[in-house]
Amino acid sequence: MKKFLLPLIMLLPALLISAVRAAEPRVTQSELARFVGAAQRSQGVPGMAAGLMSPDGFVRAASGIRARGSAAKVEVTDKFFIGSCTKAMTSTLFARLIQKGLVRWDTTLAEVFTEQAETMLGEYRKVTVAELASHRGGVPTDEQLAASIPDLNQLLANLSGSAAEQRASLLPTLLTVQTEAVRGDYNYSNAGYMLLGAIAERVTGNSYEQLMRREVFSPLGMTGVIVGHPQEKNPHRVTQPRGHGADGIALDPTAVTIPSIYNPAGNYSMSLGDWHKFITAHLTGRDKQGNRYLSRTQLGKLHTPVGGDIDESGTTVSYQYGFGWIIVKLDGMKVLTHDGSDGYSFATVFIVPKLRTALLQMTNQEAAGDRPISSLAAGQVLGKVLREKR
Repeated sequence: MKKFLLPLIMLLPALLISAVRAAEPRVTQSELARFVGAAQRSQGVPGMAAGLMSPDGFVRAASGIRARGSAAKVEVTDKFFIGSCTKAMTSTLFARLIQKGLVRWDTTLAEVFTEQAETMLGEYRKVTVAELASHRGGVPTDEQLAASIPDLNQLLANLSGSAAEQRASLLPTLLTVQTEAVRGDYNYSNAGYMLLGAIAERVTGNSYEQLMRREVFSPLGMTGVIVGHPQEKNPHRVTQPRGHGADGIALDPTAVTIPSIYNPAGNYSMSLGDWHKFITAHLTGRDKQGNRYLSRTQLGKLHTPVGGDIDESGTTVSYQYGFGWIIVKLDGMKVLTHDGSDGYSFATVFIVPKLRTALLQMTNQEAAGDRPISSLAAGQVLGKVLREKR
């Protein structure tokens, strides 16, 4: 759920475009496996899995182990934590609800939470669903929220009930806390996506988690998706990847790294196969049965940037943000990307819609020592593919 590492990830779309435009023979599974293995070992991450989508098909590969201290090998069917890559899925949920007439992109917070319209911050009353999904609603970042609510962690720990009930309980606080965030300015906010979850729950009467099953996972055939990290009752039996901290120590198999209240912002694990099905829907607009899943209007909306270029301190490129997608233009083509992490695992995706091509990559460690890992590792995978094909 952490913020993305833009300077690192911008290497990848260019490689992806070049690789496809090279018009070389398709990358085979054995070739991808070799490249993934080399990247996994050179970056020092315990385990890695990657998938390359193209008009020729979908190839997957995995390398390494599920947890340090275990001999259990990573498999291409394993479930990895994808963090904020969930944001595109939450935005897709809203596109589906909008198609059904249950909400609009310009629906406001005051319209949905009428009982709090008088008490919420004045600037929040006109904040729309579209502004929340594009991080322009004036909702605080994690750091801004923590600075304004010193006992935030304790407040979250004291919440009880289901995830939906917890979101409802936190609303009065979230809608009245004063921070430095300004409506209209780009301000990457996990809390904003939590609000989107609460909106979906209010307008449908169902929990966000139920809605994701009904509107996203089930129609697309994503049968293995779970909330949080894979849980294991027997700590000595490693059946799924475990996240690792910067110190290289594996997470306890029952660990919860992100409160369920933040599920809409990024708290799911899934396999490459399930993630591939979601990306396919964004390339084709169709569900697992081949039926129209997202209208052309809504698909275009999700892939359209909101506001101008975003120039952040320390970055070498500018980018834009749409609805759960970072959007850049490279070589004249639109590239959709995002990454996700909780500090223990890392996932990243790059899509070139015009070429119907995408790269999906996951690791069970975000950093080894002080080195950012996964985006560089994914860059190695594609870079080696490109160099060897030439």
